[in-house]
Amino acid sequence: MAQCMAGGTIHVLVASLGVDGEQIVDQCRRDKSLVSDEVIINTVVNKYCDHAPLYRQSVALLRDAGIDISRATMCGWVMTIGEMLMPDVGAMRSQLLAGTYIQAR
Repeated sequence: MAQCMAGGTIHVLVASLGVDGEQIVDQCRRDKSLVSDEVIINTVVNKYCDHAPLYRQSVALLRDAGIDISRATMCGWVMTIGEMLMPDVGAMRSQLLAGTYIQAR
């Protein structure tokens, strides 16, 4: 899989899993928000690659950009993306378990 280094890497990872970035944003915009795909994807990158909890991201957005996005909204984005990737996780699990052995570092 792709390493977590920048937002561009996540775009490549999401595209390689067969999920369209616009599809992610459309699913995450159910609350009629006006955020861009970059904000949503960067939220996920910061959470899982940079280990930045959503409460810190929320405070940083308010401090640095004057944007007040609730943690509940950000959590909804993360959950939506996770649900969208579940079929891919299942396929990866099946492929992993179909092998004769599993090797870990």
